Amino acid sequence: MKTLKLPTSNEDKDDLDVYLNRFERACQAYAVKPENWSIQQARLLQGRALEVYHRLADSDVTSYEKLKDSSCQK
Repeated sequence: MKTLKLPTSNEDKDDLDVYLNRFERACQAYAVKPENWSIQQARLLQGRALEVYHRLADSDVTSYEKLKDSSCQK
């Protein structure tokens, strides 16, 4: 699996929706399989989003949609 070369998320500077959109487009452009998106995303998380990732159940950690939904909840 290729590692995407993207900057980490920065909750103080990045709009999360824009950041996730950029991430998804990069995954598509580099033909990252959807089942690997959450693994790729986890490496790029910081702050609150990383805390959300760590709170996910083991069965949910490989689901990008669950990670995304949990991260976007206010």
